[in-house]
Amino acid sequence: MTADIEEDGETIKVNLNVAEEGNDVSEQTIYKLTLNEDHEIIEVFVDGEATPIDVVSGI
Repeated sequence: MTADIEEDGETIKVNLNVAEEGNDVSEQTIYKLTLNEDHEIIEVFVDGEATPIDVVSGI
């Protein structure tokens, strides 16, 4: 999997590109994002498709 991050005004776009590996096993990945005051929205895309964030926690 590769990840790219784009900034678009108040939005941070996280683009995840998943390589086809031929198995049906789901894998959980944890990311830590540090935002500044200018960003209000985080959007996640997996292979170009908008994807909801399952779990969000603040530290």
